[in-house]
Amino acid sequence: INAEYMGPVTTKDHVQRLRTLQARTERMKVSPEAAFNVFTCWLFKKLLPRSWWISLATTFTSKFTLVLTNVAGPLVPLALNGKTMVSGMGWVPAGNCALTISAFSYNGSLMFGVLADVTVLPHPQLLIDHFTAEWEALRASAKAHPGRPR
Repeated sequence: INAEYMGPVTTKDHVQRLRTLQARTERMKVSPEAAFNVFTCWLFKKLLPRSWWISLATTFTSKFTLVLTNVAGPLVPLALNGKTMVSGMGWVPAGNCALTISAFSYNGSLMFGVLADVTVLPHPQLLIDHFTAEWEALRASAKAHPGRPR
């Protein structure tokens, strides 16, 4: 992976780390590489027979070790069959991927999910515990600096 896209893990300030990661992510989203990848996938899907496209996609995605995604969900509660949904969760389509991490927002809350192949990550709870500790540190830092951008 291009080092530009890696997280700023050595930055001690949690808010600065988040801002740096956000800026890098935004650059990646508008990069020629992102546009090329989206166009190539679209082109292959349009030009190749379905069985070839599925085989190509399966081969390509089997090379992934980690998929990390965030999904912005609804800002207001939704109802399903007359009942208000209390929470929701989005999951990454895992396929053969060894580790997936998803973040899903719903009605002002944020949920995280981890799916892991135990041969790659034998103790996923350790990852969850470290992630939770960093999340809480980020929240505390943001509360301690209310004037800083969120």
